[in-house]
Amino acid sequence: MLKSSFNYFAPGSLQEALALIQKQKQESFLVAGGTDLLLSIKKGKVHPSFIVDLKKLSELKYIREENGYIRVGPGISFAELQESELVSSKVKALKEASLEMGSPQIRNSATIGGNIVTASPAADSIPPLMVLEARVVLQSIEGKRDLNLEDFLRGINQTDLQPGEILTEIYFKVPHPSYASAFIKLGRRKALNIARLSAAVLLRKTPGAPELQEARISLGAVAENPFRVREAEEYLQDNNLSEETLEKTVDILSEVTANALGSRKSAPFKIESIKGVARKALLKAANQLI
Repeated sequence: MLKSSFNYFAPGSLQEALALIQKQKQESFLVAGGTDLLLSIKKGKVHPSFIVDLKKLSELKYIREENGYIRVGPGISFAELQESELVSSKVKALKEASLEMGSPQIRNSATIGGNIVTASPAADSIPPLMVLEARVVLQSIEGKRDLNLEDFLRGINQTDLQPGEILTEIYFKVPHPSYASAFIKLGRRKALNIARLSAAVLLRKTPGAPELQEARISLGAVAENPFRVREAEEYLQDNNLSEETLEKTVDILSEVTANALGSRKSAPFKIESIKGVARKALLKAANQLI
């Protein structure tokens, strides 16, 4: 049972939604799937007075390839992501993350935009989007802003979304066929599947060449937000993925995890477990390379 009352609005267009939140600004809570907000209300963590439901906005529901980029509307559900042929064929890590997002019921309602804006340390979509070097478009009545996803995230449940703004697009370059990507997640229970650890990997290798030309690695549920691990990326670049380099890479990732977690109770478990999670992600991506 909900423990608070609020005004509820379901605008029929993006412009109508922008006009509504421009008037209310910080009093507005934006929802698309609503899975996180409803749970927070029930637990008494938030007490919204003005909710704007974006569910009806067709302008925010699309997945398309355009001029070398894949563009995703924030209203797209995780079920729609996993069913997208474009996502399945071009960005396997994002497809794999969408499959790991909770139960089928949650995937049918939870949206990629909500997952990003909630800014949970364990957000499933963010590690693969980071290795894809995704950007976000934020729109208000005054105009648009375009930010790197890494710069958009500002801490646990904190983003750079300003009063009066709506996240209106996530986009990234179409990966070249010489790239391969993978996502691995370790959850508490399959039924809930909340990430205790996750890793996304994107590797690039010219066919026939022994060395990797590029490596991108992002970890989730380790720090306040998922993040890229540049130390491991730089080590792998221009290296072949031998058993020795693989083990050195997972050692680097374990050390980074230890530094990020400090003295938290979960640290010993995560410091050791990240090695297995990252190793699986790296090998899964490497096996796709031509």
